[in-house]
Amino acid sequence: MYSDDHVIYGTGFAFSIWLIFPQIGTLGFVVTLLSTFLIDVDHYFYYIFYKRDLNPINACVWFDKKVKDYLATPVSERPAKEQGVFIFHSLEFLSVIFILGFFVPYVHFVLIGFVFHVILDMCFEIYHKVNFKRKLFFCWYFLEELRK
Repeated sequence: MYSDDHVIYGTGFAFSIWLIFPQIGTLGFVVTLLSTFLIDVDHYFYYIFYKRDLNPINACVWFDKKVKDYLATPVSERPAKEQGVFIFHSLEFLSVIFILGFFVPYVHFVLIGFVFHVILDMCFEIYHKVNFKRKLFFCWYFLEELRK
């Protein structure tokens, strides 16, 4: 999904949560809002590693172009294209955040924002026939690599 879409949908989601549950307060709202799109920092790390460039705007432009190019590729040729490894989008990482939420205040708001983000990604990827297993399961990536 494109970065702008995550900000727009994330704002609507966080605001809806705030309206339904006003007791979360401003801090809960802000943490939820920021986590709906800051989860993509793993994309930025990938960009820095791959392109050796620290400019976050260049990273957003590069990833949006990469998504457009990927979607323009015929479905039968897509599995051969590299999608990257995005640890913060994995169920393994989300499980750690879930457990951490029992011990650290406001972490559960981070989890809510992260899960919303991942669900948006999955809907986008299912609609566009993208194989999201590599992204959703961090271990899946390594198992696929070992089988090669």
